[in-house]
Amino acid sequence: MADGSERWIATITVALLRRGRALQLASLVLILLACFSALANPLLLLGVLLSAAAEAWFAFRVAFDADLFEALARSEGDLAGFDAAMRALGLMPPERQVGSIADRAKRAVRLLMWQAACLVLQTGIFAAGSIGPWLIGIFA
Repeated sequence: MADGSERWIATITVALLRRGRALQLASLVLILLACFSALANPLLLLGVLLSAAAEAWFAFRVAFDADLFEALARSEGDLAGFDAAMRALGLMPPERQVGSIADRAKRAVRLLMWQAACLVLQTGIFAAGSIGPWLIGIFA
């Protein structure tokens, strides 16, 4: 890397992105709970599964980016070589403008936030589908 701060940015980004595993685990727990509730409310299961599918896609991307940032943190910071390899594998469009390691880290952390948002949506669907009818029955 060009300087020590870029290595630290990559290392901190890896640490943040690794938290995506906990989000993925929580999503899997909600899927299991929704499966148990599916007999009473099949739409609950459908909603949880759809939001879980989106969360799983973001989880995959977050884990992939964590591995890439880990490699960048251990490397000499050859971002041009990294970009060329990504383009050669078809993982980055040729016209994409790339930025500094800090810009890349911000984009990767944004994926983690989207993963968390999908988990919040999944939790909301589960709560509305499983607890909502019970609360309506109490207050009706």
